[in-house]
Amino acid sequence: MFSMQMKISPPLISIFLGICALNATAQIKGQVISQENRMPVEFANVTIEDTFIGVMANSEGEFVLHISAENKGKKIIISRLGFFSDTISSYNPGQKVLVTLAPQQIQLSEIVVKPINPLDILRKAVKKIPENYSNAPVYLHAYYRELVKTGDAFVKYADAACKIYYCGYEIPFNKTEAGDKFYHLDLVNWGRNTPFPHAANGIPHQRDAVQILATRKSDDLENFVNRWDFEEGLKKFDISGGPLRVTAADLVKLRKDLVDTTTWKYYRFRLEGILGEHEGTKIYKISFKPEKDTENSIWQGVLYIDEKDYAFMEFEYSVSEKGKKYLKEKNHERIIDLKNGKIRKKLNKSSVKRMIKHTNQSVTIKYSGYGDKWYLSYIKIANDIENSGDIFDTITYSTYMELFVNNIQFHEVMPLPKEDVFNTNNFVYLYYHPSEYSLTFWETYNTPVPTGEFRKALMDLEKEKSLKRQFQEK
Repeated sequence: MFSMQMKISPPLISIFLGICALNATAQIKGQVISQENRMPVEFANVTIEDTFIGVMANSEGEFVLHISAENKGKKIIISRLGFFSDTISSYNPGQKVLVTLAPQQIQLSEIVVKPINPLDILRKAVKKIPENYSNAPVYLHAYYRELVKTGDAFVKYADAACKIYYCGYEIPFNKTEAGDKFYHLDLVNWGRNTPFPHAANGIPHQRDAVQILATRKSDDLENFVNRWDFEEGLKKFDISGGPLRVTAADLVKLRKDLVDTTTWKYYRFRLEGILGEHEGTKIYKISFKPEKDTENSIWQGVLYIDEKDYAFMEFEYSVSEKGKKYLKEKNHERIIDLKNGKIRKKLNKSSVKRMIKHTNQSVTIKYSGYGDKWYLSYIKIANDIENSGDIFDTITYSTYMELFVNNIQFHEVMPLPKEDVFNTNNFVYLYYHPSEYSLTFWETYNTPVPTGEFRKALMDLEKEKSLKRQFQEK
């Protein structure tokens, strides 16, 4: 069993549809809190001993774990960066447990006896990428969800169980090839929907592909009153690309942004502290912000590097205030022909302009250690978008996308058959992907407990009709 303390165990959920999902016989609910202040420990990993099966606790420390008959009686391991791990040795089906994790000591950079240059740590981490991350392809079994919010209203939700062919980290990312493959103009779907702007981290690796195994969709509640009464008003906005799109945020694999050494001259890095001591391993916490105002340095945030392997463990960042101006290149401007003669005459215009602006983005990326390698385990991307134009009231949109890697398959990994691949494209949307809803599957499938924006969204979406009914009807 690998170290549960320093190498965070993957938040692995069993997704073998015909086996684990149908054999789930026990359910355990729980919450993870800090021993120090009794506050929730967010995003803790909850895994079954000696398996890949588990879940990630939400931002309030809550989790629900389904345990199949073959794993009944095995211990449950709870771990989180910055805390000592704990074990649930015995439990009863349906039991609700409270797990307390003791925080590790954090040695602040100011009291480190020998000053450490954060760039030296980063150089070692980049140099060791080929050694630390898998150079062989794997299947990432994952759970993905996306959400659209307009103003204060949540209007659209979709999630999916999926299987991702993930090529090795030694294959260089070719932006041109990837762009031609994934985000070319799709004449078949052109005009059906207007996608939100693709921000930074929008193009995945050219060798990767995804298969959708199961989906659920809410009703489309985007219902605005359009004072000019034409179709292109404030409707037809969707998150395009689906689950594979968010893997474009795998900075380590794509060697871009903060992992691209050529950008470092534009950033200011600072060693904020060293987290914990366990089995001779430390974790470096490094902050970063733009040193110079350029399009090569738009991010600010923190990253974590394992001292033993010098592996990148986690990134948390968002667009800096100065960097937001460089998002303008991602804006969509659309000219809408006015076909209604009365409106043309009233406005004295044959067409109107509509602008969709990308105004902010925040990203969280996590990697997990297994054996002597590290693997992608979690990505969350949140975007803020503004809609405006000649005759349109300004409307703000927020989009949320999360990918939880639930299982990793190392053997018999082959590129996905072409007929099984979900077309990752600017004008293809998970929300409209055809899929038969299986209540049995989703009732026994380990999904993260909704929290924060997702919890509020699901409650709002159920005001007029239950989500279960919406899923069945969609």
